Amino acid sequence: MNKRGLSQVVSVLILIVLILVAVGLIWLAVNRFIIQGTGGINTEKFTLDLKIKSATVDIENELATVKVVRNSGEGNLTGIKFIVRDSFSSEIYDFPVTNFVELVERTFELNLSLREMLDPEDIQEISIAPLYITGSSPLEKLGQVTDSVSGNWSIREEEVTGDDGEIPGGDGSCVDDSGCEDDELEGELFCNENNQVIQLMTDYSCNPLGICISSPGTNINETCSSEEVCSGGQCISPEGCDLDSDCDGFDGFLGIKFCDPSTGGNEGPGPILQIFENWSCVDELCASVQETQIREVCDPGQICADLTGDAECFISYDCTSHENCGPGEYCVSGYCEIESSKNEGFVGSSWPPGQNVFFVSTYLPTEIGDVGSGDYIIFKNSDENRCLRVLFFNLPAAEGEASYIQLSDVPTNVSAGNGYEIWLTEKNGCPEEE
Repeated sequence: MNKRGLSQVVSVLILIVLILVAVGLIWLAVNRFIIQGTGGINTEKFTLDLKIKSATVDIENELATVKVVRNSGEGNLTGIKFIVRDSFSSEIYDFPVTNFVELVERTFELNLSLREMLDPEDIQEISIAPLYITGSSPLEKLGQVTDSVSGNWSIREEEVTGDDGEIPGGDGSCVDDSGCEDDELEGELFCNENNQVIQLMTDYSCNPLGICISSPGTNINETCSSEEVCSGGQCISPEGCDLDSDCDGFDGFLGIKFCDPSTGGNEGPGPILQIFENWSCVDELCASVQETQIREVCDPGQICADLTGDAECFISYDCTSHENCGPGEYCVSGYCEIESSKNEGFVGSSWPPGQNVFFVSTYLPTEIGDVGSGDYIIFKNSDENRCLRVLFFNLPAAEGEASYIQLSDVPTNVSAGNGYEIWLTEKNGCPEEE
């Protein structure tokens, strides 16, 4: 009886142990599943707070400049994705960041010319989303879009404007024409073909980007009545006459000055011409005859050009683009000059492995101005033999660090120790091999 009772107790204990082992195995499996399922749920993705403080689009140079501020919030920020959208498509720009801590502002420059699908004149919206890592995992994760801007690229909607419509600080930004300078009348009065007295003017207006721009134009000072004629920049009433001298005082120039079309017209050697209205007595009534007269002869080395709405003599420039200059030269303020590289040195390191999108170098400048987006870059003693472009130039994130560059046309074969040269123009920085 005692042995039988002991056997029953042992059986119960064994059963309890088996149940505990089973429960333990189930818990291990469930716990692992819970950990995997919640591994991506991290407060960092909810507390990382990036805001766009300002955004501008330079249509002429095809550049978007975005100032980003990081507000209070935890998270190991490693990069920012910029989503740029026009009416038909959107493109993404990736920018790695280091030491972009809370309450810090940074400015990023997006080269729109490197995204063929984007129309710089039709940018509708710019958005940002953070890239971050959590815990000990080296894998980079993408957060939600934290901010977007659209419309007027010169200011944010919450920025306050002055009573005159101009943003405080006098930086030339505006929200309407009232924020720009008053139009300026200049030059002498003259007549047009519509029997009106007009005058040249400089018109100031606020463009869609919120920037004050100026353009030449004409202002109608007076419209002559049906009994009057415009002559010499004034409305006059023809009078009866016996002699030509009775019509003196009516003579004058009509319209604006123009370049002689027989010698090339605009940007030809001149001279500068203008229609002259000559009054005389015809059938006892003052009447006019129009003739072309020379107003000015350009000096040797000058050309006649209509750049301001009225023809003038200008110094003849060597070039209007880099292609007008010879080998090794580029166009600077209308003159061809010898071009040298903007910066050169050696690659310190490149990353990420296999892609080599970025490279860092202690030879790169530490201030904005010398190197920028769109510059051309070639590598020496390198497996990378293409002519690439600088997609983004990033200043050192902290004292003691070096600047780095993001390259176009990735992946690349750039590696540590490669020599590099950065040029403004493609014709000199990346000449075609003969």
